[in-house]
Amino acid sequence: MNTTGQRVAKNATVLMASQLTTWLLTLLLTLFLPRFLGARAVGQFHFANSLWAIVAMAVTFGMDRYLTKEIARTAVPDTLNGRSRAAHLFGVTLLARTLLYLLGFGGVALYLALLDYPPETAQVVLVIGVAQLLWQYVSAATAVLQGLEQMQAISIGSIAGKALNTVVAIALLLLGYGVLPVAAVTIGAALANLLVLLHALRRSLPLRPSLHPRAVGHALRASARMLRASATYLFTQLSLVIYMQVDIILISLLVDETTIGWYGAADQLFGTLLFIPTVFMTAVFPALSRLYTTDTGSLQRLTSKSFDLLLLLSVPIGLGLLVVAGPAVVLLFGAEFAPSGPVLAVFGIVLILTYQNM
Repeated sequence: MNTTGQRVAKNATVLMASQLTTWLLTLLLTLFLPRFLGARAVGQFHFANSLWAIVAMAVTFGMDRYLTKEIARTAVPDTLNGRSRAAHLFGVTLLARTLLYLLGFGGVALYLALLDYPPETAQVVLVIGVAQLLWQYVSAATAVLQGLEQMQAISIGSIAGKALNTVVAIALLLLGYGVLPVAAVTIGAALANLLVLLHALRRSLPLRPSLHPRAVGHALRASARMLRASATYLFTQLSLVIYMQVDIILISLLVDETTIGWYGAADQLFGTLLFIPTVFMTAVFPALSRLYTTDTGSLQRLTSKSFDLLLLLSVPIGLGLLVVAGPAVVLLFGAEFAPSGPVLAVFGIVLILTYQNM
C-alpha cells in the first residue's frame, strides 16, 4: 500500500472508532428522549435542528471544504509558512462565520415571530441557536485539522462533546427536567468539543489573534475573498442540506408538533446510519484534494473505489432497514411512535441513494 493509501486507512480507522463511539452515545440519547419527553418534544427538537442545519450551511458558506482543500494542498504543516497560512485561514473563517451567524440568528428570530410558532418551540429553537455559534467554530477547527490530517484530535473532541451532551441530558431527564434544560446542554457540549480542538490547533499553529483596527480590516477583506472562493462549495452542500432538512420545515407549517415528532424519530434513526459515508469522506477528502494536483490517475482510481465501496455497504443496510422499520421503532421508542415505522421504511430506500451523494 502506498503512502497516500496508508494515510487514508489510518485516518479512516481513527475516525471510524470515534464515530462508532459517538454513534452509540447518540443512539443512547435517542432512546431516552422520546420515552421521557414524548413525541411533541421530539418534534420541537427536530424542527429546531433542521432549521439550524439550513442556517448553519449558509453561515458555513462552503468554507469547510475550501479550508480543508487549501490547507491540504498548500499549507504544509512542517514549514513555518505553511503553519502561518493555516493559522491565517482559521482566523479569517472565524470572523466570516461570526458575522454571518449574527445575520442568521436575526433571520431565525424574525421567521419564528412572523409565522407565530408556539412560545416553547421558539424558545427551544433559540436556545439551540446559541450553541450554533460554538458549533461553527468547531466546524472551522475541524476543517483545519482535517486539512492537516490530524484526525485524532477531531475524534477526541467529538467524543468529549457527545459524551458530555449524552450524560448530562440523560441525567436531566431522569431528574424530571423538561425540554428547555435538555436543549441548553448542547451549549456545553459544543464548548467542550471546541476546547479540545483549540488545544490541538495551538500545538500545531501560531494562533495570534489581534483586535487592532488594521488587522481587523485586513481580516474583513480576506473574509470577502474567502467567501467568493468557497461559494462553489456552498451551492453543492446547500442543495444536499436543503434536500435533507427542508421537509421538516415544510411539515411544521402543516401539522402539529406530535406528528413532527413521529417523523423526526424516524429521521433521527436514519441519520445515525449515515456515519459510514461521513467517516469515509472525511478521511479520503484530503487525499483526493492532494491527488488532484499531483496524480490524476490515482485520483480516478481512488474515486472509483470509494463509490464502489459505499454502494456495496448501502444496499444491505438500506434494504435491511426497509424490512425491520416497523418493529424497530416500537421496540426502541414505544407504541406511541408506531406511526414512525412506515416513514423509516421509506428512509431505507433513501439511504441507498444518500450514500452515493455524501
